[in-house]
Amino acid sequence: MEMEPLSLSKFDLYQKSVQSPKGDISYLQKFFLMYVGERRPLHLQEDFCGTALLSSEWLRSDTRRTAIGLDLDLEALKWCLENNISKVGYDGYSRISLFHGNVLHPGRANLVKHMVQDPLRVSGLNKQNEHVDAGQLTTRAVHGILTCSTMEDATLPPRDIICAFNYSCCCLQKRPDLVNYFKQALAALSKKVAYLSWTCMEVHHQSVSCSFRGNSPTLHMYGSKQNLIS
Repeated sequence: MEMEPLSLSKFDLYQKSVQSPKGDISYLQKFFLMYVGERRPLHLQEDFCGTALLSSEWLRSDTRRTAIGLDLDLEALKWCLENNISKVGYDGYSRISLFHGNVLHPGRANLVKHMVQDPLRVSGLNKQNEHVDAGQLTTRAVHGILTCSTMEDATLPPRDIICAFNYSCCCLQKRPDLVNYFKQALAALSKKVAYLSWTCMEVHHQSVSCSFRGNSPTLHMYGSKQNLIS
């Protein structure tokens, strides 16, 4: 019997085989509550986001939540807008900003423009995660969506959580690059105390608490058998 060829894209296959966004969000909220307190995290930045599946699920979990995604793969970011954010709901596009660029130079990253349907038509969509066909989107923006060209130009909320999962840190092979990345992440975090989470293959059963001077947030780093540093 001849097998039919797969119709799924490489991005869809990756999401289904590797990612578990609901579980990731559960852990992020758990550690945020443990280290930061009872304040509910609302603003997420997903570095090395790829198709930003985690950010998409983050938006679905609370209508007040916003997400920022940053990645070097423009194709993956565009795929996200057409296949992930389009399923979030009527206001999904207004609560996420995807940037194409390097995590070491986030200010230079370019906003991936997403055009949405007529505002009156979009506002009439139900909130049951109705699909928005990206192929039918027009040039009119909804809810004051970003029109800036770079992250540096954008007015973005301070992030409660910044994460870099699936061993993305392996891309940063030089110590100065890793230090620079942490500096960039620290600058973007909320000064009210926030949380940085990323995965690494090397660290096991090690915990480190790092306090920064001034009004900077406290970053908690934690390692376990699951190779989680947060």
